[in-house]
Amino acid sequence: MNSTLRIACSRSHLQQVRDFVRTYLSGRQLSDVTVNQIVLAVDEVVANFIIHANGEDETQFLDLKLTFDALDLNVE
Repeated sequence: MNSTLRIACSRSHLQQVRDFVRTYLSGRQLSDVTVNQIVLAVDEVVANFIIHANGEDETQFLDLKLTFDALDLNVE
């Protein structure tokens, strides 16, 4: 199963990213600690893209794709 999210490159959208990841993982058999660690990791990567790679240029967009299979969570 995969899911995608597109956001403008602004820190104001980071809560949307965290909610998206948490919702995506909610149906999985993962501990709360694991879910929180994944949410934090994805949040940090997205924040770095927004701040350092795009200079918070809201005319640019970031596409986030999550894919989960039996053994792996892939984040693109």
